[in-house]
Amino acid sequence: MRYIIANKIQPDTDKLFEAGIDPGTPIGFKSLIPHWNVKRGCTTYIGGIPSHGKTEWHLEALFGLAEHWGWKHALFSPESGTPVDIVAELAHKYIKKPFARGKYQMTIQEKYEADAWISNHFYILNPDEKKNTVDEILDIALEIKNAGCRLDS
Repeated sequence: MRYIIANKIQPDTDKLFEAGIDPGTPIGFKSLIPHWNVKRGCTTYIGGIPSHGKTEWHLEALFGLAEHWGWKHALFSPESGTPVDIVAELAHKYIKKPFARGKYQMTIQEKYEADAWISNHFYILNPDEKKNTVDEILDIALEIKNAGCRLDS
């Protein structure tokens, strides 16, 4: 159906009125809870000027949902670099130490711990596969789901 007339869905709106509107799932930032949470079945679009943190914010949101609620995600983010780059970024978020060499770098054991956690929560789609159309990306997500992996967003 291309359009809905309100009185045709009145039993559904009556239920929603009585039960209350689902506030959604918080992503882990307490200050955002009154303003924005994730709702299953809904989409979120992030727009803005290049190089101003949209992808970083998105990764933080996905990470928070995985960390706090155990959600799993299929992630296609070629602007973030290779899958190796993405795993390194997620490992940094998980261990809270730099992945890169330096005085405060995570240990190899911490890296392995991060690898295991990331493997349980993220399916990183490979841009090298050249499956970059929306339909192909959705097909890959469906393939992951059909393999028995529950994707939450």
